[in-house]
Amino acid sequence: MALVSYFCLYIVIFIGLTVESWVSGALCDPDDQRVNDVPVVITNRMYKPKHMTNVDFLFPNGTYSEKQRNNVRKFYGTLKKIERIDDSVGAEILYDVKYCGKSREESLTSTTFYGIMAPNDDEEELNKVFKKVEEKGKKRILFQMHGINTQPFDQIRECDNFNERPTDYFAVPIMWKNAGENAKDAIKFCKDKDINAMKIAEGLSDLWPILEVIKKRDKMPMSLMAHSLGNHVLSILAESRSYDAHKYHPNHMFKDIYMVAPAVELDMFSSNKNNATTTYTASLTPNKCILEEKIDQGNGISLLTDKVHVLWNRKDNAGFALGRARGILGKILIGSCIRNKGLLNNGDQAKKEIHGDLKDKVDFYHIQNATWIGHDSHSYHFLDEAVSYYTANRTY
Repeated sequence: MALVSYFCLYIVIFIGLTVESWVSGALCDPDDQRVNDVPVVITNRMYKPKHMTNVDFLFPNGTYSEKQRNNVRKFYGTLKKIERIDDSVGAEILYDVKYCGKSREESLTSTTFYGIMAPNDDEEELNKVFKKVEEKGKKRILFQMHGINTQPFDQIRECDNFNERPTDYFAVPIMWKNAGENAKDAIKFCKDKDINAMKIAEGLSDLWPILEVIKKRDKMPMSLMAHSLGNHVLSILAESRSYDAHKYHPNHMFKDIYMVAPAVELDMFSSNKNNATTTYTASLTPNKCILEEKIDQGNGISLLTDKVHVLWNRKDNAGFALGRARGILGKILIGSCIRNKGLLNNGDQAKKEIHGDLKDKVDFYHIQNATWIGHDSHSYHFLDEAVSYYTANRTY
């Protein structure tokens, strides 16, 4: 009889674990503060959990309202699983995010996150989104958009670590689906640039109503920091919302935009690629979105913010790699999406060629201390020198 009971117990446990491997309490610690309760912007990679038992475990009835429990969404920390998620869902902010699954060091296959989706038109829920911000004594929101080859676990953890530093900023990570999982997948750069970035920027444009609500609250200034190819996503987003920014937010949506190691074309802010600001604003129409590198990308970004800050590094290895990719071999391996020099390691030339109307709007800063053995001199967006710059040069 005892053997039968134990056997039944094992069957129940086995069935429970095969439904979703993380469901064991040993694999999901709601009190783990490493990546919990950090608001996260998700673009096109989340869906509603199929099993309420999982929601009950993380968001128990009584502690959370039924509305909140019904708004629980799930997303993965592995890019292979992300590929299978519906791309029709636009950008949303999740809060009370809980990390569930084995640690990154053990296995990436079960890295899973759950969080509550904040409805676009619900200010009460948005207040809950930023509860942790206020509890930490922070005064400013810094949306942070990553580049390629970035796992959600790494992105959230980096922002979590940043939020422990003595700055006025609370970083809110923006997750977007990119093609690769590791360094070798850098050859998929063109897929990210020409396909994924465009889809994500269109989805991210759906976040605009939430930004407007936060802006209207006039409680906490917002800024945005984009790293590497995240700046290409930013430029497409700016195109799609330039009309709204100019017509409805003349005092700008963001206080500062920090373009760090920007994997965009060298002449984004140049006289060759931008019209006079008045000419550009007069030509704006609702929902304009060119979705390719043509003209006025610099103008578009400048309409979103009081100040644009371009942080670049002459020794940026990613910049050198993009330069080599313009050759015949690079076009064979990566593709033909890289046509001109990149801004990420050519900031001095970009500054010389900047359009006159943008000179007072865009500042260039050369990173000096982002090089050491074994580092790519590219991923310096959370290093001390960059963080010191954000703090010292923020707009009041």
